Amino acid sequence: MKTYKIAFLLISVLFFSFLNTSCSDSSPLIGTVNATLIYNFETETSPYEQYLSIFIKAASDDRRVDKMKVTFTEMDYEWFIDEPEQVKAAKNVYFGSSKLFFPGKGCFEGGTYTVSFSDLASRETEQNFEVKPLESMKNTDGKFVRSRDVVSGKAGSECSLKRVILFDKDGKELYCGLYSFMFENKTELLENFPTAGSYQIYFVNRDYSCAIFLPKQKI
Repeated sequence: MKTYKIAFLLISVLFFSFLNTSCSDSSPLIGTVNATLIYNFETETSPYEQYLSIFIKAASDDRRVDKMKVTFTEMDYEWFIDEPEQVKAAKNVYFGSSKLFFPGKGCFEGGTYTVSFSDLASRETEQNFEVKPLESMKNTDGKFVRSRDVVSGKAGSECSLKRVILFDKDGKELYCGLYSFMFENKTELLENFPTAGSYQIYFVNRDYSCAIFLPKQKI
C-alpha cells in the first residue's frame, strides 16, 4: 500500500540518513539500503501478512536507476522489480518496492540477501543486507500470532518503539510519528485533526529492520 511505502520509509530514512553518500563517478553505486520486514494485521482475528519493504538510495546519479533485483542465494530465490517505486524524502530519492512477498506468501527466512540495480546502460551494482525475522512472531503448531498477542506483549516484544499513522476520512495520511495519549482521547484528537477518520498503531525495533502494524482503528 502507498501508506507503508511513504509513511514508513520517511521514518526509516531519518534513521539511515547519516549513512548517505554521494558520488560523481559514472559507475552505478548503491549508497544505502533500507530494508524492513513488515508484519501487517488486517483484522484482530486474522494472522499477519508478512512482506519486505526494500528501498535503496543510489550513490551515483539516481536518474540511472532502471531495474532492480533482490536475491536470496541460499534458497535460490529472486524478486525482479522491473519498475521500481520512487519516493522522495529528506531531499533524497529512494527506489525499490514496498511489498515483496516470499514465494507462496510464506514467511521470509533469515539470512543474507542481495539487492542490485542496473542502469540504462545495463551496468549493474549490488549490496548485501540482512533479514532477521522476529523470533516471538513465529507461528507454530497450527497456532498463529494475533494482534492481541502483540498488544499484550506476548509477541513482538523486540519492537519496543510505538508509532502511529493518522488518516483522514478518505484514507490520506495526516500524521506519522510518535504515539501519544492524544490518540486515546477522541475529543482531543479531533480538536487537533478535525478531518481525522482512522489511525493505525505500529511498532518498530531499534534499527528499523522489523515493523508490526496493528489493525486500523476508526475514530
